[in-house]
Amino acid sequence: QAGEGNVVTGSGDLIDAGLDITSVQGFTVESGIIVGSHVTLQARQPVTRDVFIWDLRIASSVMVGSYQLRDAADQFVSSGAAEWRKQRVTPSPTGTWVAAFYDRISPITTPLSQHALVNVTAQAVDGTLSGNGALRFMNGENGRRLFNLVSSSTIGKDITWVWRGTDLFGDTTWRLRHAGDFLYGVYENLTSAGNLESMGAALWIRTSTATSL
Repeated sequence: QAGEGNVVTGSGDLIDAGLDITSVQGFTVESGIIVGSHVTLQARQPVTRDVFIWDLRIASSVMVGSYQLRDAADQFVSSGAAEWRKQRVTPSPTGTWVAAFYDRISPITTPLSQHALVNVTAQAVDGTLSGNGALRFMNGENGRRLFNLVSSSTIGKDITWVWRGTDLFGDTTWRLRHAGDFLYGVYENLTSAGNLESMGAALWIRTSTATSL
């Protein structure tokens, strides 16, 4: 949030798709300022002391920008880009969601593009979600890979999907955050033996026109 003199303060958390996606890492905004539509901030992870240095622009209700990640010794670790939206909950996470994303077996492998659709058909009183979906690898495959939602749930703005299907060769677990008609999340796919097979991230968009791949 912006305080006196347009100084930015706050805190947050993140999930690293390259690590344990069940582990949430917190961070605190150490310094930041808003000048017009320009936002700069530094956010530090209190345990590792790693720091994210963000350079952002406000575009209506969205912030877009790039970052550097530096370690406790101020050595460069990585960089990237993202868009940020206000986190808010719509009446229900049920509906049809679509996404296109890259599946990466490891950080050094060539990513494989996918197109997927998920139908969340029901939400129980305890937050359990049910539904089904399909994905298509954009590598010349003609068929779809079908799956069901199992062990899936929603708690507040946090959503967990677990995809299970005979064509997936193991469960795919998504950790998602709800932002209106958008879901932002990371995933990992495990083999039937429980070993990491692939991982990635995606932006999911609610649709009223697409019903199947």
